[in-house]
Amino acid sequence: MGWLRIGALCLLAGSAPAATLSGVLLDHRSGYPLSRSLVRLEPLPGSPMGLRTLQTRSGRSGQFQFVSVPAGQYRVMATRTGYFPAATARPLRLTGDDAPFVELRARRVGAITGTVLDENGIGIAGASVVAYPATLPLRVAATGKTDDRGIFRIAGLMPGKFWVRTAAHTMEDGSGLLPTFSPQARQARDSRMFAVQLDADTPDADVRPDGGSLLTLTIQVLCTAGPAMLTLTSETTRHMVNAPCGGETVIRDLAPGRYELLGVSPDGSRAAHWYTDLATNATRGIQLTELPTVVLQAPGFGRRIDPYEASAFVAIPARQSTLLPGFWEFRAATPLERYAEPRQEYLATAAYRPLRPLVSGEGGRVEGRVKSSPGIFVLLWAVSDRNKEILGGPRQVVADVEGRFVFPGLPPGDYQMMATYDQSALDSETLVEAYAVNVGQTTVVELAPSN
Repeated sequence: MGWLRIGALCLLAGSAPAATLSGVLLDHRSGYPLSRSLVRLEPLPGSPMGLRTLQTRSGRSGQFQFVSVPAGQYRVMATRTGYFPAATARPLRLTGDDAPFVELRARRVGAITGTVLDENGIGIAGASVVAYPATLPLRVAATGKTDDRGIFRIAGLMPGKFWVRTAAHTMEDGSGLLPTFSPQARQARDSRMFAVQLDADTPDADVRPDGGSLLTLTIQVLCTAGPAMLTLTSETTRHMVNAPCGGETVIRDLAPGRYELLGVSPDGSRAAHWYTDLATNATRGIQLTELPTVVLQAPGFGRRIDPYEASAFVAIPARQSTLLPGFWEFRAATPLERYAEPRQEYLATAAYRPLRPLVSGEGGRVEGRVKSSPGIFVLLWAVSDRNKEILGGPRQVVADVEGRFVFPGLPPGDYQMMATYDQSALDSETLVEAYAVNVGQTTVVELAPSN
């Protein structure tokens, strides 16, 4: 009898009513269906145990469906390459045998357009153009190339402000064009900034490059097996070539300036590295040697930084590790209640480098509530440059089922905050009306939705 009773209870539990959620994903502007896109049904933080994220792909007509969904509060999210994540305006409360239908509209990420012009105002074909977030140091966000009319479009840009710059270019008669910021500036501080928004092209980023002599760099590789992979980078270009051992590799059409060269053996066990300031045609020799060895006394994270971009952080264990030579940024692996001070180190080839313990500070904490706003997005932005560097940018969380949120592990300082159901509104441009919070230990705030 006991087994029968248990079986009956399980049967009743399994037959509890569950919801079915259907919907369609559309392009925001055209209304056309977006097929083959990833759609997720995510329970809000603080939901009952057992609720989990469900995901599917939209069909040929943009349709999607989730069946047998347990009761709870959920947010529907959709992602697709070239689009900003789409989400329901407000979370959904599903109960019993509900069968709601939702329509998601995804906005395309932004782009910058313009024309690269010669001294007579005629478009230059085949010129490379770079977009940087308008912060220092320069790090490439995206690139483009001009068509036969000299017109370019740099796509894939998230909302924000950017600088636009041409790369070195050789004209038909052999004359050179130097890297130049829009409209015609050699330094970022003298150039124009362009504001990028979703679903829009930011126009008129025209550039008139300055003329000048371009250079040639000849690289001689000393090694026993090859070919070696050479990567030459600057703020505007990245050249990757296979170089034979004992031979010469010539890279042309380089603007005067600072370059980094990294050479790596085919099996990745040996490398060469140097920086050089090119002012004339030059010949440089490199010899592949052992990789640098670092020793961390506690687990951490690191990323390699070159003049073109910063790579993603990778986990580094608390033991001896070999890494590629060059500049690295290291951070301690910290619990949520602490924050990590970034440290930059130069790793030379064949060097043995025990690193002092990475600094982990006792963090402050901001917690609060957005009244009557479960599942709302909450953004926290550091005011000081130091704290921006420590945090690596703004922090974003989703309020739980009761509108509560928490930001742990914050370095002491001033912060701005805002809450909105429109995820695309979470950027630094909207923070002028946000809250300022001084973090000591635990700071409690109450926010109102911005929309």
